[in-house]
Amino acid sequence: MHVLKTVMARLSDSDFTPSLCKAARALVGWTAQELADSTDEVAPRTLRKFENGGSVRDGTRDAIRAALEAAGVEFINGGRPGVRLIGSPRDC
Repeated sequence: MHVLKTVMARLSDSDFTPSLCKAARALVGWTAQELADSTDEVAPRTLRKFENGGSVRDGTRDAIRAALEAAGVEFINGGRPGVRLIGSPRDC
């Protein structure tokens, strides 16, 4: 009998997709405005552009991801990219 072992690895920066962004934002209960405000550098319009599949600069994507991680989101890839909450979501 073979046992499939899934190792949870950190998702690479290049695999941070609009779908994962939306899922992470929902996980912490933030609106697009609240996420944009938490980055201190990304406009809500730019965030919506990214979440709708538009291209944004790497620095913008990094700022969005960093804000979500600071709120307690972990981006994982155990064969399938995903998000999970570590600890309690930060109060907005």
